[in-house]
Amino acid sequence: MGPQVIPIPARPPLGTGKERAIALGGGGEWFVCWTLAYCAIAQQNGTDLSTADLTVGTSAGSIMGSYLTGHAVTPAYQKFLQLAQNPAVLAKMVVTNTGAASQLRATEVISTAASTDTATVQQIGRAAMAANNVPAADYATSLAQLLGSSDWPSPAHHVTAIDCYSGERVIVSHDSGIPIAQACAASSSLPGVNGPVWLGDHFCMDGGVSASSTHSDLLAGAKRVIIFSMMSHAPKSGSFGFSIRINPQSIHDEVSYLESGGSKVMLICADPAEGIDFMDPTQLKNALDLGAARAKSDADALAEFWND
Repeated sequence: MGPQVIPIPARPPLGTGKERAIALGGGGEWFVCWTLAYCAIAQQNGTDLSTADLTVGTSAGSIMGSYLTGHAVTPAYQKFLQLAQNPAVLAKMVVTNTGAASQLRATEVISTAASTDTATVQQIGRAAMAANNVPAADYATSLAQLLGSSDWPSPAHHVTAIDCYSGERVIVSHDSGIPIAQACAASSSLPGVNGPVWLGDHFCMDGGVSASSTHSDLLAGAKRVIIFSMMSHAPKSGSFGFSIRINPQSIHDEVSYLESGGSKVMLICADPAEGIDFMDPTQLKNALDLGAARAKSDADALAEFWND
């Protein structure tokens, strides 16, 4: 069927008639580890989030959603615990910096953007396309190694990306004919870091370069929705947290939108300390520790929300 172009908010949404759904937002390698530890510890404590009927993953969330719906949380958690002890291994596996001025220019364009409107997203897309990045095929190969499988993990999982030229939202799922590693590579192609990546006839960048950081509107209509967001408030600077930096209320607006349609929503935000480099492999242990600790503190509330 190929990728789908779906406007924001989704009409009709994918969540109609679903019982449980999860939106997983972006945040680099750091947020992959945070959410992975959270889900692994939650599972150990009796709440298995892989029972979701529907997931949508953006950037880091595209990878985490693959582990979750592919019932691979425990082995992936063990893998990243090992990588956290040997961060140089991941740094060698996932290379992003070419030293090119065009990469710095793309980072500057997204970091200084003052709007999430289509014209601004298209401007960022032009900078992304003009950046001299590591070959996209190399990045997709690295993600295939991390994912451990070339198969789409589940029909439940959907991945977001943004068309660099049009600024439109592109959704990829199991019936698109696109390998999961390629979909995740596009979804996590942060301008100035890696990508863009072809998804069918769409040349795509990170799904977080959008008015929504989690694309949870796709889940509208589901009875219960969990949103994993790296931030609940605007960061002071940087290319991460694009939408919430420009509209600090955006993630809370997403919750309200879902609730207005009858969904019960649990918002889970990591809120890392200011100044963390989310692409730094030496920060993996910090993310894993914090995600595990948060899952333990949330255990009762999470079980009550998800398991009844």
